[in-house]
Amino acid sequence: MAQMMTGAYVWIENVEDPKVQEVAKFAVTEKNRRASWHLKYKCVVQEWTQVVCGINYKLIIEARHDGAVTKYEAAVYEDCNSEKQLHYLKPFKPILTGST
Repeated sequence: MAQMMTGAYVWIENVEDPKVQEVAKFAVTEKNRRASWHLKYKCVVQEWTQVVCGINYKLIIEARHDGAVTKYEAAVYEDCNSEKQLHYLKPFKPILTGST
């Protein structure tokens, strides 16, 4: 992953990075668990990170539900002070497209 600066969100160009994939799959799995959804992870479209007392990840994820692919915005916090580096899912919501 790109070098991170403390406090500022940094856009991550390589969304195929294994860490980015791990965080995105965690977000989908955790949302499915918490909300009894049945999303199937497809890919990461965009990702930003912010170094604080841990790492905030902001992601745009594509996931499949009932045959349709939808984009979702997710935020995950990784506590770097924990031995297990626990992830905490923050907002996870569909991105509404099209307006009239």
